[in-house]
Amino acid sequence: MALLVISLTETVLIVRLVHKQDLQTPVPHWVKYLVLERAPVLFCIHKKHRLCSKLSSQASDLEHYRDNNYGTGGLLGLGLPPSRDPTPPVMDNILQEVTAIRHFLEKRDRCREVAKEWLQVGYVLDVLLFRVYLVAMVAYSITLGTLWSVWQVA
Repeated sequence: MALLVISLTETVLIVRLVHKQDLQTPVPHWVKYLVLERAPVLFCIHKKHRLCSKLSSQASDLEHYRDNNYGTGGLLGLGLPPSRDPTPPVMDNILQEVTAIRHFLEKRDRCREVAKEWLQVGYVLDVLLFRVYLVAMVAYSITLGTLWSVWQVA
């Protein structure tokens, strides 16, 4: 019963962290080390790559744009040379809007990365708790079977 309560509590905390993005904190380094690096090796837990494959592909697309220096040169990141004429106020407004959208998307990508890490932590802890639960159930079954066989003989 205690294992079920622990598993349910862990699941509720992970879901709360993932869905309340304003309360989302990055995974602490010691949790990353213990749960994401050491525990999978010690307990033969395969890493779950399918968990957030869409998120990682979108993040790699963003990195592709950063690596190719889009957005660092010229007008609106198109690689065009900056105009020598003073820009009209409409263009300044458009540039501010595009910059605001870019910052929003970058912040959303950071939140998704944090959510992905918390989901990986939850996956490893769920697998670990499930294996502990199975061991406990096998031990209970062996104990009950042994007690029943001793009772039958006596």
